[in-house]
Amino acid sequence: MDRPILNKDLDSNEFRDYYYLKEELIKFCKDNNLQTTGSKIEPVVCKLLSLQNLINSSFR
Repeated sequence: MDRPILNKDLDSNEFRDYYYLKEELIKFCKDNNLQTTGSKIEPVVCKLLSLQNLINSSFR
């Protein structure tokens, strides 16, 4: 199975099911104006996706 593309539309649960390289996480953070330093990049991306999913579901 192919890994989904890392973007803001990715479900946070699906994000947790796959491994993303640190370089991919940093690019995602830069593209979305998020902090890119430190060792906590993955939790930041996961939190962003969770919030994005919550926002998207409230406007459906």
